[in-house]
Amino acid sequence: MPVNSVLGQQLGVDSIREFTLLQSNYGSQYGRAVGGVVNAVTQSGTNTFHGSVFEFLRNDALDARDYFLPSTLPKAPLKRNQFGASLGGPLQKDRTFFFMNYEGLRQAAGVSYLGATVTPETRDGRITGCPGTLLSCPRGQSIITQTVPASPDIRPILDLMPLPNGDYRSGGVADRFSIIPWRADENYGIGRLDRKLTEKDSLFGRLTVDRSSRTDDLELRTPEPFTGFQIGGYIVAALSTTRIVSPTVLNTFRIGYTRRNDHLFYRYSNGGDQFPDAPGLDPRLSPVKGVPMGLYTVPTVNMYGMSSNGQALGPNLSGPAIFVDNTFDYDDSLIMNLGRHSLSVGGNMKRYQPNTLNEPWVYGQYTWQTIERFVANRIFSTTQLIGTHVPGNQAADVYRGWRQTYGAAYVQDDFRVRPNLTLNLGLRWEGARSPREVNGKLAVLKDVYRDKDFVLLTSKDGLFEIRDGLILIYCQT
Repeated sequence: MPVNSVLGQQLGVDSIREFTLLQSNYGSQYGRAVGGVVNAVTQSGTNTFHGSVFEFLRNDALDARDYFLPSTLPKAPLKRNQFGASLGGPLQKDRTFFFMNYEGLRQAAGVSYLGATVTPETRDGRITGCPGTLLSCPRGQSIITQTVPASPDIRPILDLMPLPNGDYRSGGVADRFSIIPWRADENYGIGRLDRKLTEKDSLFGRLTVDRSSRTDDLELRTPEPFTGFQIGGYIVAALSTTRIVSPTVLNTFRIGYTRRNDHLFYRYSNGGDQFPDAPGLDPRLSPVKGVPMGLYTVPTVNMYGMSSNGQALGPNLSGPAIFVDNTFDYDDSLIMNLGRHSLSVGGNMKRYQPNTLNEPWVYGQYTWQTIERFVANRIFSTTQLIGTHVPGNQAADVYRGWRQTYGAAYVQDDFRVRPNLTLNLGLRWEGARSPREVNGKLAVLKDVYRDKDFVLLTSKDGLFEIRDGLILIYCQT
């Protein structure tokens, strides 16, 4: 599983000694890739001490303004500090060497965002638009295209939306320019130890640790701050031993371990990752018992950080989520130089253990088809977990532990036919078991109409009141 941070960064450039990029026609040693293959070799210590210290500073002093940003708003802030140090040297001359590298990142920035929000007139039931064929117009030129009864129950959702500060558009909305701040940090460290055991045997070990976090302020007018929060981290460990079997034969055996630990959740005030306590929020915002705020999909509205391309207000539908992945890697390769033949033989086995805890629909979701139906509170559909569920208590069966094994074997012969002609001949076999769930929570739905554990609810079912043609599908457990 690829490792990365919540910032999408790959730190530790100072720890790289060399790298190769294979774009096409690479040998059978490289599998599980349809594009390029990048091989990187980390720095190691030597018989002399060497190191480096650096810091890069970037801020908004030399940044240009966003072209579309109104002159009344300041340009997006930016302050970025990236710093680090490395040190390598001998622990025992000619025998044992070490290398360490640290890199840190601190960033506070803002995003220039052009969105759309409901106009003051539309909030009172007077749907606004622009005259004629105009796509946009100043507020003074806007017209009332329709009048609908405004439901008082929709007022708490309207109060979550900021007021517009730009031109009016059709559909009851107007432009909203804003600068949305976000903050992030990352700490990366790597350590490597090399040991020459004998004249023919060598050993090295490497440990890489990365921790990162990011906080995004969300554009909701809540009494207390409402933020999206991500935490990411990974550990990569490797142990490799190399033996010179003969002047023409080299054998390398490697063991690797990778662990990813990523979290996505939301925070309201000091209520924690699922904000079970939300002081100041209107009780009418609670679509599910124990959940203080739901997810509300409003057509033509667009706000930063929201789901469904900005149209869904509230917590992300896929959160809160936790992803923990363990990958074990075993690899052995034998290289033989036999005259004009350079022969490589080897095998690889990987054991995947991804574990996920995802609570979809936990906040509940309401959807309206048009802005007119939204103002009148004529709901098109609602999606909720069936039964009582409070975020974070895992009452629903949302944990899955997947397991899978992958194996490969290869033989590669680089045959030098002539000084100016080399044939690259290779054969590779790969096999992977079907994923399984460690607790047996994996099922296949073969027939939606005849499967005894599947129920299709219709308007005749007394358990639900079905309106506007909504059909709910519920899988019994």
